[in-house]
Amino acid sequence: MSESMSKSAAPVCVLPVETRVFPSYELRKLIGRRADRLAEPARQAILKAGMSAEMHFVQFVHDGLHFALASRVDKVKGTLDIDVGLADPVLNVRPISAAEHRRAEEKRKERGGRASAAVTVTVG
Repeated sequence: MSESMSKSAAPVCVLPVETRVFPSYELRKLIGRRADRLAEPARQAILKAGMSAEMHFVQFVHDGLHFALASRVDKVKGTLDIDVGLADPVLNVRPISAAEHRRAEEKRKERGGRASAAVTVTVG
């Protein structure tokens, strides 16, 4: 498909995917019920990373706060499950897919080395 077609053409269909967010204790304590509204910004951060729905690490900014997430697809329930916690704004690490993390862990075990670090994505 040409790039001009993909930007101007209406989607053939939109697939709704239930997204469940599991905020960390620290995040829930800091922002309370606002944590329940992080599903869309977190999903957008995953899409902007452009790698996979299953991510080991993505950092994003929403409403002036820095968050880090990990996501997985629950194949039984058919949901996208996202664990969200507070992130360190000083870190500027690139997104890491779950598959990339598994490969790095395998290499680390073989060599005893260290896995790679992860880019902050601004959402909203």
